[in-house]
Amino acid sequence: MPKDDIRAFLGTFAEGFGFRDRDKLKFAPDDELLQVYRAQYPVKDKCSRYREAMTPNNAFESDRGPTSLARPSHRMLPADPLPRLAGIAVLRRLEVSDLAVFQEYRHDPLIARYQDWYGTKTDAEASAFLAKMNALELLQPGICSQIGIAEPDQLALVGDIGLTLAIDGKSAEIGYALRPEAQGRGMGAAAVREVINLVFEWTDAERVLGIVDPLNVRSIRLLERVGMRMIESRSGIFRDAPCIDHVYAILRRA
Repeated sequence: MPKDDIRAFLGTFAEGFGFRDRDKLKFAPDDELLQVYRAQYPVKDKCSRYREAMTPNNAFESDRGPTSLARPSHRMLPADPLPRLAGIAVLRRLEVSDLAVFQEYRHDPLIARYQDWYGTKTDAEASAFLAKMNALELLQPGICSQIGIAEPDQLALVGDIGLTLAIDGKSAEIGYALRPEAQGRGMGAAAVREVINLVFEWTDAERVLGIVDPLNVRSIRLLERVGMRMIESRSGIFRDAPCIDHVYAILRRA
């Protein structure tokens, strides 16, 4: 069979079984393809491949913040650290199928009051953004990634967390949004704790930052609940107007 035909077949196979674009050309013509697929997705129900990666060892539930974590070599970084169990929530990849829910809470005036989301205002922009975030490698210095927060049972999207590792790798910054129906249940705090754990587990960052409007009392309480403390106030510009931001931080424990 000609090489181009083999490549086309492998691409069709990989797409049909849900492999990402970056994985499509990793197969060889003599691979037993169905065995490869079954090895990656060993259980039948649609949520199984998420649950398979959700081990209790991934979750560190403490109102005092994340526990101390050893620093493994970056060679130990999994191909994708998501999905990841976060107690009563799940951190997972955003998907294009999340579009309706994603747009619903991001266009809620109460949620958008303290946010300024660029490039996701129209459905077309948001759909492209979700597709990009679905494939983006996490924890690349200087590149913001967006992680979905989901219900643990059906993996329905309830919010998202932005995560940016500084270019020098010494710190990371988070920002988050949660749909109204999921607020007040501890899901936001659980998800933020686990993102902090993820940063300290897979990078050498010494601290994680959260920047918040002083009027956003609920967000401030969440940051304090996960162990973050205010370290400074900064002057800035928000929607073309002067503003003051409070900067919260949590340090890596020795």
